Amino acid sequence: MYWTELTVDVPGSAADAVGAMLFEWGADALQELPSVEGRLRLRTHRLWGVDTDRGVAILRRRLGALGRALGQPVRLRSRSVVHVLPVGISAGEHGWCFDTAMEVLVPELVGERIVLKAPDHAFVAAAHERVVSLLPSRAFGNGTHETTRLCVRALERHVEGATRVLDIGTGTGLLALVAASLGASQVVGLDIEPEALLATRDNAALNGLDAAVSVAHGDALPDLAERWAGTVDLVVANLLPRGMEQIAGHVRQALAPEGRFVVSGMRVREVRDLDMALLTAGFDIVEVTVEGDWCCLVYALADPTAFVDVARMLGGEDGQAGDADW
Repeated sequence: MYWTELTVDVPGSAADAVGAMLFEWGADALQELPSVEGRLRLRTHRLWGVDTDRGVAILRRRLGALGRALGQPVRLRSRSVVHVLPVGISAGEHGWCFDTAMEVLVPELVGERIVLKAPDHAFVAAAHERVVSLLPSRAFGNGTHETTRLCVRALERHVEGATRVLDIGTGTGLLALVAASLGASQVVGLDIEPEALLATRDNAALNGLDAAVSVAHGDALPDLAERWAGTVDLVVANLLPRGMEQIAGHVRQALAPEGRFVVSGMRVREVRDLDMALLTAGFDIVEVTVEGDWCCLVYALADPTAFVDVARMLGGEDGQAGDADW
Protein backbone atom coordinates (compact mmCIF):
# COMPACT_ATOMS: atom_id res chain seq x y z
CA MET A 1 0.00 0.00 0.00
CA TYR A 2 1.38 3.39 -1.00
CA TRP A 3 0.75 7.06 -0.31
CA THR A 4 0.97 9.49 -3.21
CA GLU A 5 2.71 12.79 -2.48
CA LEU A 6 1.99 15.78 -4.71
CA THR A 7 4.12 18.91 -4.68
CA VAL A 8 3.02 21.86 -6.83
CA ASP A 9 5.33 24.81 -7.50
CA VAL A 10 2.95 27.67 -8.22
CA PRO A 11 2.89 31.49 -8.50
CA GLY A 12 1.71 32.92 -5.18
CA SER A 13 -1.26 34.63 -6.85
CA ALA A 14 -2.59 31.24 -7.99
CA ALA A 15 -2.09 29.39 -4.70
CA ASP A 16 -5.78 29.49 -3.72
CA ALA A 17 -6.91 28.17 -7.11
CA VAL A 18 -4.36 25.36 -7.03
CA GLY A 19 -5.28 24.54 -3.43
CA ALA A 20 -8.92 24.16 -4.49
CA MET A 21 -7.83 21.75 -7.25
CA LEU A 22 -5.84 19.67 -4.76
CA PHE A 23 -8.76 19.43 -2.35
CA GLU A 24 -10.98 18.40 -5.25
CA TRP A 25 -8.38 15.71 -6.09
CA GLY A 26 -8.85 14.32 -2.58
CA ALA A 27 -6.36 16.10 -0.34
CA ASP A 28 -7.29 16.30 3.36
CA ALA A 29 -4.74 19.02 4.16
CA LEU A 30 -2.11 21.15 2.44
CA GLN A 31 1.39 22.04 3.57
CA GLU A 32 2.59 25.44 2.29
CA LEU A 33 6.33 25.65 1.69
CA PRO A 34 8.28 28.79 0.68
CA SER A 35 9.80 28.93 -2.79
CA VAL A 36 11.51 31.82 -4.60
CA GLU A 37 10.51 34.96 -6.47
CA GLY A 38 6.93 35.15 -5.25
CA ARG A 39 6.21 31.46 -5.74
CA LEU A 40 4.96 28.81 -3.30
CA ARG A 41 5.13 25.05 -3.08
CA LEU A 42 1.98 23.24 -1.98
CA ARG A 43 2.39 19.66 -0.74
CA THR A 44 -0.26 17.09 0.09
CA HIS A 45 -0.64 13.33 0.50
CA ARG A 46 -3.36 10.83 -0.34
CA LEU A 47 -3.56 7.08 0.14
CA TRP A 48 -3.01 5.45 -3.25
CA GLY A 49 -6.06 3.80 -4.83
CA VAL A 50 -6.98 2.43 -8.23
CA ASP A 51 -8.22 5.87 -9.33
CA THR A 52 -5.27 7.88 -8.00
CA ASP A 53 -3.05 7.84 -11.09
CA ARG A 54 -5.94 8.83 -13.36
CA GLY A 55 -6.80 11.67 -10.98
CA VAL A 56 -3.18 12.86 -10.99
CA ALA A 57 -3.14 12.85 -14.81
CA ILE A 58 -6.30 14.96 -14.94
CA LEU A 59 -4.87 17.32 -12.31
CA ARG A 60 -1.64 17.64 -14.30
CA ARG A 61 -3.58 18.72 -17.40
CA ARG A 62 -5.62 21.26 -15.44
CA LEU A 63 -2.50 22.74 -13.85
CA GLY A 64 -0.84 22.94 -17.28
CA ALA A 65 -3.83 24.88 -18.61
CA LEU A 66 -3.70 27.20 -15.59
CA GLY A 67 0.00 27.85 -16.18
CA ARG A 68 -0.59 28.71 -19.83
CA ALA A 69 -3.40 31.10 -18.86
CA LEU A 70 -1.14 32.82 -16.31
CA GLY A 71 1.88 32.88 -18.60
CA GLN A 72 3.89 31.33 -15.76
CA PRO A 73 4.77 27.66 -15.21
CA VAL A 74 2.86 25.53 -12.69
CA ARG A 75 5.01 22.48 -11.97
CA LEU A 76 3.59 19.26 -10.47
CA ARG A 77 5.72 16.54 -8.91
CA SER A 78 4.09 13.22 -8.00
CA ARG A 79 5.73 10.29 -6.21
CA SER A 80 4.99 7.32 -3.96
CA VAL A 81 6.42 8.08 -0.53
CA VAL A 82 5.63 5.18 1.78
CA HIS A 83 5.34 1.43 1.65
CA VAL A 84 3.14 0.23 4.50
CA LEU A 85 3.85 -3.14 6.13
CA PRO A 86 2.19 -4.73 9.17
CA VAL A 87 3.64 -5.52 12.60
CA GLY A 88 6.01 -8.47 12.43
CA ILE A 89 8.02 -7.44 9.37
CA SER A 90 11.74 -7.84 9.97
CA ALA A 91 13.78 -4.84 10.99
CA GLY A 92 15.41 -2.85 8.22
CA GLU A 93 12.53 -2.99 5.75
CA HIS A 94 10.37 0.01 4.91
CA GLY A 95 7.46 0.53 7.28
CA TRP A 96 5.05 3.18 8.55
CA CYS A 97 7.26 6.17 7.71
CA PHE A 98 7.06 8.95 5.14
CA ASP A 99 10.00 10.30 3.19
CA THR A 100 9.29 13.77 4.55
CA ALA A 101 8.07 14.95 7.95
CA MET A 102 4.32 15.41 8.27
CA GLU A 103 2.88 18.09 10.53
CA VAL A 104 -0.44 19.31 11.86
CA LEU A 105 -1.37 22.33 9.78
CA VAL A 106 -4.11 23.92 11.90
CA PRO A 107 -5.76 23.15 15.25
CA GLU A 108 -8.46 20.66 14.34
CA LEU A 109 -11.16 18.70 16.14
CA VAL A 110 -10.43 15.06 15.23
CA GLY A 111 -13.07 13.51 17.49
CA GLU A 112 -15.88 14.76 19.69
CA ARG A 113 -13.46 16.10 22.31
CA ILE A 114 -9.90 15.73 21.00
CA VAL A 115 -8.29 18.78 19.36
CA LEU A 116 -5.05 18.17 17.49
CA LYS A 117 -2.55 20.99 16.94
CA ALA A 118 1.10 21.80 16.29
CA PRO A 119 3.15 22.97 19.31
CA ASP A 120 3.34 26.57 18.08
CA HIS A 121 -0.37 26.91 17.31
CA ALA A 122 -2.30 28.94 19.87
CA PHE A 123 -5.59 27.37 20.89
CA VAL A 124 -7.98 27.89 23.82
CA ALA A 125 -9.83 24.65 24.55
CA ALA A 126 -13.42 24.46 25.71
CA ALA A 127 -14.08 22.82 29.06
CA HIS A 128 -14.96 19.45 27.48
CA GLU A 129 -12.05 19.40 25.01
CA ARG A 130 -8.64 17.76 25.37
CA VAL A 131 -5.74 19.17 23.35
CA VAL A 132 -2.98 16.98 21.91
CA SER A 133 0.08 18.60 20.30
CA LEU A 134 2.18 16.75 17.71
CA LEU A 135 5.68 17.52 16.50
CA PRO A 136 6.41 17.13 12.76
CA SER A 137 7.38 13.51 12.14
CA ARG A 138 7.94 10.94 9.40
CA ALA A 139 5.94 8.44 11.48
CA PHE A 140 2.32 7.69 10.59
CA GLY A 141 -0.50 9.50 12.38
CA ASN A 142 -1.06 13.23 12.04
CA GLY A 143 -4.85 13.06 12.25
CA THR A 144 -5.67 13.42 8.57
CA HIS A 145 -6.49 9.79 7.76
CA GLU A 146 -9.98 8.40 8.29
CA THR A 147 -8.75 5.38 10.27
CA THR A 148 -6.95 7.61 12.78
CA ARG A 149 -10.06 9.71 13.32
CA LEU A 150 -12.27 6.64 13.66
CA CYS A 151 -9.92 5.28 16.33
CA VAL A 152 -9.91 8.61 18.19
CA ARG A 153 -13.71 8.57 18.36
CA ALA A 154 -13.71 4.96 19.54
CA LEU A 155 -11.23 5.83 22.29
CA GLU A 156 -13.46 8.71 23.38
CA ARG A 157 -16.30 6.21 23.81
CA HIS A 158 -14.36 3.40 25.48
CA VAL A 159 -11.35 4.74 27.41
CA GLU A 160 -13.41 6.04 30.34
CA GLY A 161 -12.58 3.94 33.36
CA ALA A 162 -9.63 2.28 31.61
CA THR A 163 -6.32 2.13 33.45
CA ARG A 164 -4.03 0.08 31.22
CA VAL A 165 -3.98 0.59 27.42
CA LEU A 166 -1.86 -0.82 24.58
CA ASP A 167 -1.48 1.07 21.28
CA ILE A 168 -0.08 -1.40 18.75
CA GLY A 169 1.48 0.31 15.74
CA THR A 170 1.64 3.61 17.61
CA GLY A 171 3.36 5.72 14.89
CA THR A 172 3.56 9.29 16.21
CA GLY A 173 1.89 8.11 19.43
CA LEU A 174 -1.28 10.05 18.69
CA LEU A 175 -3.70 7.34 19.86
CA ALA A 176 -1.58 6.61 22.95
CA LEU A 177 -1.63 10.32 23.81
CA VAL A 178 -5.39 10.46 23.27
CA ALA A 179 -5.89 7.50 25.64
CA ALA A 180 -3.74 9.14 28.31
CA SER A 181 -5.41 12.53 27.90
CA LEU A 182 -8.79 10.81 28.36
CA GLY A 183 -7.70 9.32 31.69
CA ALA A 184 -5.76 6.11 31.11
CA SER A 185 -2.89 6.03 33.61
CA GLN A 186 -0.63 3.45 31.94
CA VAL A 187 -0.32 3.44 28.14
CA VAL A 188 2.30 1.57 26.13
CA GLY A 189 2.85 2.39 22.46
CA LEU A 190 4.40 -0.42 20.42
CA ASP A 191 5.92 -0.09 16.97
CA ILE A 192 8.54 -1.79 14.81
CA GLU A 193 9.85 1.59 13.58
CA PRO A 194 12.57 3.18 15.78
CA GLU A 195 11.59 6.60 14.43
CA ALA A 196 8.00 6.02 15.60
CA LEU A 197 9.17 5.15 19.12
CA LEU A 198 11.28 8.32 19.27
CA ALA A 199 8.35 10.39 17.98
CA THR A 200 6.02 8.92 20.62
CA ARG A 201 8.49 9.67 23.42
CA ASP A 202 8.96 13.24 22.23
CA ASN A 203 5.23 13.83 21.82
CA ALA A 204 4.47 12.37 25.25
CA ALA A 205 7.01 14.73 26.84
CA LEU A 206 5.66 17.67 24.84
CA ASN A 207 2.14 17.02 26.17
CA GLY A 208 3.24 16.37 29.75
CA LEU A 209 2.07 12.75 29.46
CA ASP A 210 5.44 11.00 29.72
CA ALA A 211 4.54 9.66 33.16
CA ALA A 212 1.60 7.80 31.64
CA VAL A 213 2.91 6.95 28.13
CA SER A 214 5.87 4.66 27.49
CA VAL A 215 7.07 2.83 24.38
CA ALA A 216 8.29 -0.64 23.45
CA HIS A 217 9.40 -2.31 20.24
CA GLY A 218 6.66 -4.32 18.53
CA ASP A 219 8.59 -7.54 19.15
CA ALA A 220 7.96 -7.07 22.88
CA LEU A 221 4.21 -7.70 22.47
CA PRO A 222 4.30 -11.44 23.35
CA ASP A 223 6.24 -10.82 26.57
CA LEU A 224 4.05 -7.86 27.48
CA ALA A 225 0.86 -9.87 26.86
CA GLU A 226 2.16 -12.64 29.10
CA ARG A 227 3.24 -10.26 31.86
CA TRP A 228 -0.03 -8.30 31.80
CA ALA A 229 -2.28 -11.27 31.06
CA GLY A 230 -5.94 -10.49 31.78
CA THR A 231 -5.29 -6.94 33.01
CA VAL A 232 -5.33 -4.65 29.93
CA ASP A 233 -8.51 -2.59 29.70
CA LEU A 234 -8.17 -1.52 26.06
CA VAL A 235 -6.05 -2.37 23.04
CA VAL A 236 -6.09 -0.16 19.95
CA ALA A 237 -4.47 -1.26 16.68
CA ASN A 238 -4.59 0.81 13.49
CA LEU A 239 -2.90 -1.71 11.19
CA LEU A 240 -3.36 -3.62 7.99
CA PRO A 241 -5.72 -6.62 8.37
CA ARG A 242 -2.89 -9.17 8.07
CA GLY A 243 -1.12 -7.47 10.96
CA MET A 244 -4.30 -7.74 13.04
CA GLU A 245 -4.46 -11.50 12.57
CA GLN A 246 -0.83 -11.78 13.68
CA ILE A 247 -1.44 -10.02 17.00
CA ALA A 248 -4.93 -11.38 17.82
CA GLY A 249 -3.73 -14.18 20.11
CA HIS A 250 -1.53 -11.83 22.15
CA VAL A 251 -4.34 -9.30 22.44
CA ARG A 252 -6.73 -11.97 23.71
CA GLN A 253 -4.18 -13.02 26.31
CA ALA A 254 -3.63 -9.44 27.49
CA LEU A 255 -7.25 -8.21 27.65
CA ALA A 256 -9.17 -8.01 30.90
CA PRO A 257 -12.52 -9.88 30.91
CA GLU A 258 -14.44 -6.66 30.14
CA GLY A 259 -11.70 -5.18 27.95
CA ARG A 260 -12.13 -3.79 24.45
CA PHE A 261 -10.09 -4.29 21.27
CA VAL A 262 -10.34 -1.28 18.89
CA VAL A 263 -9.36 -2.22 15.33
CA SER A 264 -8.93 -0.05 12.23
CA GLY A 265 -6.80 0.16 9.11
CA MET A 266 -9.12 -1.79 6.82
CA ARG A 267 -11.55 -0.88 4.07
CA VAL A 268 -15.18 -1.93 4.26
CA ARG A 269 -14.64 -4.70 1.70
CA GLU A 270 -11.93 -6.25 3.93
CA VAL A 271 -14.05 -6.46 7.07
CA ARG A 272 -15.74 -9.83 6.56
CA ASP A 273 -12.52 -11.84 6.32
CA LEU A 274 -10.96 -10.00 9.25
CA ASP A 275 -14.08 -10.43 11.36
CA MET A 276 -14.13 -14.18 10.74
CA ALA A 277 -10.45 -14.38 11.70
CA LEU A 278 -11.04 -12.49 14.95
CA LEU A 279 -14.16 -14.51 15.71
CA THR A 280 -12.05 -17.64 15.35
CA ALA A 281 -9.44 -16.08 17.64
CA GLY A 282 -12.05 -15.63 20.39
CA PHE A 283 -13.55 -12.16 19.90
CA ASP A 284 -17.07 -10.87 19.35
CA ILE A 285 -17.79 -7.59 17.59
CA VAL A 286 -19.70 -5.00 19.60
CA GLU A 287 -19.43 -1.85 17.45
CA VAL A 288 -18.86 -0.82 13.83
CA THR A 289 -18.26 2.72 12.56
CA VAL A 290 -17.55 3.76 8.97
CA GLU A 291 -16.09 6.87 7.37
CA GLY A 292 -15.90 6.87 3.60
CA ASP A 293 -14.42 3.53 2.57
CA TRP A 294 -12.78 2.87 5.94
CA CYS A 295 -13.98 0.97 9.03
CA CYS A 296 -13.31 0.87 12.75
CA LEU A 297 -14.42 -2.20 14.69
CA VAL A 298 -14.60 -2.66 18.45
CA TYR A 299 -14.36 -6.19 19.85
CA ALA A 300 -14.87 -7.81 23.24
CA LEU A 301 -13.75 -11.23 24.39
CA ALA A 302 -16.22 -13.72 22.97
CA ASP A 303 -19.23 -14.98 24.86
CA PRO A 304 -19.49 -18.56 23.60
CA THR A 305 -23.28 -18.43 23.89
CA ALA A 306 -23.70 -15.44 21.57
CA PHE A 307 -22.88 -14.60 17.96
CA VAL A 308 -23.00 -11.17 16.32
CA ASP A 309 -22.90 -10.82 12.52
CA VAL A 310 -20.88 -7.79 11.41
CA ALA A 311 -22.79 -7.65 8.12
CA ARG A 312 -26.03 -6.97 10.02
CA MET A 313 -24.32 -4.17 11.97
CA LEU A 314 -23.32 -2.60 8.65
CA GLY A 315 -26.94 -2.54 7.55
CA GLY A 316 -27.47 -5.74 5.55
CA GLU A 317 -30.11 -8.37 6.09
CA ASP A 318 -29.80 -12.12 6.35
CA GLY A 319 -26.03 -11.82 6.73
CA GLN A 320 -25.62 -9.77 3.53
CA ALA A 321 -23.72 -6.51 3.52
CA GLY A 322 -26.31 -4.30 1.90
CA ASP A 323 -24.68 -1.51 -0.09
CA ALA A 324 -21.23 -2.13 1.37
CA ASP A 325 -18.64 -3.27 -1.16
CA TRP A 326 -17.48 -6.59 0.18
